[in-house]
Amino acid sequence: MTDIEKCKGLHKRDVSAYNKRRIAKLSWEGTALKIAADNQHARLANTRIPLIANTMLPDITN
Repeated sequence: MTDIEKCKGLHKRDVSAYNKRRIAKLSWEGTALKIAADNQHARLANTRIPLIANTMLPDITN
């Protein structure tokens, strides 16, 4: 008997449904976090590349 069953007095069928929902929720959160991390990384890359490019180019403003 798992802790979940003890706490909630659930049948095995209910526990598996509960676990499936929990896993689905966790995987969804994980996906959302990964997307957020990818977006953050893309933003950082976009700001970093022009800075590097600007330092390598000769100064042609004068």
